[in-house]
Amino acid sequence: MKRPDSNDRARLNAVFAEISRKSNLALAPSENERLLLHFLVSFHRVRQGFFVTLEPEVRSKLKTAVWTSYLQAYLSEIEQQFGVHLNETELFYLSGMLLSSKFSTIEESELTLKANADEIALNFYTLVARYYQLREPELFISGLSHHFQALFRRAQYIWDCHNPMKHEVMEYFPQTYQLASRIIPSLQQHVPVSIPDDEIAFIAMHIMAALERSRVPLKALFIYDQTFSEIRYALSLVENHLAEVQIQKTLQVNDLNQTMLEGIDIVFSTFPLQLKDVHCFVFPLIPDVKFITMLKSTLTLLFEQLNDQRLMLSTVT
Repeated sequence: MKRPDSNDRARLNAVFAEISRKSNLALAPSENERLLLHFLVSFHRVRQGFFVTLEPEVRSKLKTAVWTSYLQAYLSEIEQQFGVHLNETELFYLSGMLLSSKFSTIEESELTLKANADEIALNFYTLVARYYQLREPELFISGLSHHFQALFRRAQYIWDCHNPMKHEVMEYFPQTYQLASRIIPSLQQHVPVSIPDDEIAFIAMHIMAALERSRVPLKALFIYDQTFSEIRYALSLVENHLAEVQIQKTLQVNDLNQTMLEGIDIVFSTFPLQLKDVHCFVFPLIPDVKFITMLKSTLTLLFEQLNDQRLMLSTVT
């Protein structure tokens, strides 16, 4: 094989430079030279009628490598300029060379990657906020941005995205999954391979986690008839066993007025009470395990129901 001329080097270097630009990575100088020689030697080998073989498992992994899609985009140009026909196996082999090369992150490109992820996360929060009232939106946006940055970096190599919860998310949280799918076109602009359903489910799980963080305990009053001692034991049971409830105040029934009920979800008492727009529960003086178990079950359902009403601003369609 004759020594590569300057034109061959320039043409191939242009391809490497474009791939580096698309991947937000830069080849180290020594790696650039090594790759250039490997590629040109491979072209010469193919022209002589000698071809590589790859194990099925290796072919399968390289087929999904982002580098393969990068190289595929320049395949016709390479074949035309270098007078060589590269079959699929040769394409995978050359993409494997790219995959195993030493790259250094370009600081400016890394900042661009983060800026893109931040912008998409903020825009997605704006969309989610049309349907759900989330607490701590900054935490939601930050978590999404980190996830998107990881997605962009992961997409530069072999795409391996498996979500074992995908089917459960799609079945039990269809609206959340549908909402998550709306961000895919924005992400797809920065990812050279098709984003799978597994990734949509991961994004949906970010929304699900944010919704759980946004749930708040039921606000409650505990009313006694004559003395605080009537509710001392029951109050300790509520505080220790009913995480869905947060006691705001304890007071004697004669001190209760309508203003105190503003923002209150439930009222506990040791005697029957009828209050408008508030859920009332009567405690026996000595509550047993059966009573607490039944009450917890009822309050869990009420907790979910009231929080769903508060969080959902509109139905996802």
